[in-house]
Amino acid sequence: MQKFTVTHAVIAVALAVVVVLLGTLTRPRTPALSTNVTGDPQLAARARPLLTGALDRVSVASIDGDNVTYTHFGASETTQYEIGSITKTVTSLLLADAIKRGEVKADTKVGALLPLDGAAVAEVTLAELASQRSGLPRLTTRPQDVLRSSLLSIIHKDPYTQDLAGVIE
Repeated sequence: MQKFTVTHAVIAVALAVVVVLLGTLTRPRTPALSTNVTGDPQLAARARPLLTGALDRVSVASIDGDNVTYTHFGASETTQYEIGSITKTVTSLLLADAIKRGEVKADTKVGALLPLDGAAVAEVTLAELASQRSGLPRLTTRPQDVLRSSLLSIIHKDPYTQDLAGVIE
């Protein structure tokens, strides 16, 4: 049986320090609503009490007929936001409208609309895409993209940044 030595203790402490440092560096920060406010001050005053919880950058617009006002908390007119899952609903509504206009059918295959050169997505129907039952992977399966997406997720960055080739394989 091997004895536990001072060298073993030093190695264990060093590894513990590395683990703590990595955990500290990769942990997500809790966002706080920015105090840098631009745009319409009245809209900002109305919006601020509604903006509770973990927020970072926020843009608010008020549309009343032709009158549009906006305010930004830590953002600007050019700030890009991830809109996430709402695109699924909007895309399905656009598909329903295109079907109603006779431009496509629910069973139209993606390959009939785009030059996909035999990619798996070419055989998927628009209805399967809209109902999220296409069988396609959520993220690309190319090894270099899997590693990149995994690393981005670990440091709390957007993993959905593939180029077209990474999305359509």
